[in-house]
Amino acid sequence: MRKNHVSVFEIFFDIFYLSVIFSLSINLLLKDGFGASSSRIYHLAGFMSLILFFGDGFHLFPRILSFFKRENLSIIGAIGIGKQLASITITFFYVILWHLGNIIFNTKISFGFSFLIYLLALIRIILCLVPQNENKLWFIYRNIPFLFLVLVVGILFFVYRNKNFSLTYGWFAILISLIVYSVFIFRRKNKSITIFIILKSISYIWLISMFVNL
Repeated sequence: MRKNHVSVFEIFFDIFYLSVIFSLSINLLLKDGFGASSSRIYHLAGFMSLILFFGDGFHLFPRILSFFKRENLSIIGAIGIGKQLASITITFFYVILWHLGNIIFNTKISFGFSFLIYLLALIRIILCLVPQNENKLWFIYRNIPFLFLVLVVGILFFVYRNKNFSLTYGWFAILISLIVYSVFIFRRKNKSITIFIILKSISYIWLISMFVNL
């Protein structure tokens, strides 16, 4: 990866994004006193946010570093591994988000739906660990169960959107990320893809901010 492949704006946005996500994570973890049973929702949301921070950090930190250094094979390798780890951690992010939605909305959903979430997450993680997963077809295959996972979580937040004012538009933030992932899967080499990645990052900041305001 050469320096001119990444703009100054992208690097500063990556730093901004990671800083905001980390700040929101700490805010949630410390909200209403760390360890208090009454704040377990905030703690779970904070843990979910930290997973997002470290997951994206796996590939964004090397990416940021690559901007300040000339082409470095070790950094390029770190970015590749980081993307694989990020794919796995974002899967856990949505599994936790599913459970948070059920807790906050006090749903009576059968275990079958949660089992579907676990199954889709497991398939996604296994496919992410397959050595040839960066092959174009494998890249699509490993993201199909993830898209369904995000869709099911989004439907949950849409159906119960009126049960919690702070999360009224949680479904919309999830929808944005779903659209972005869909675009990225089928047009990953398009030069305009950066704007979609930025849009996805903003949707995550928005979604996590909703939990801060519960």
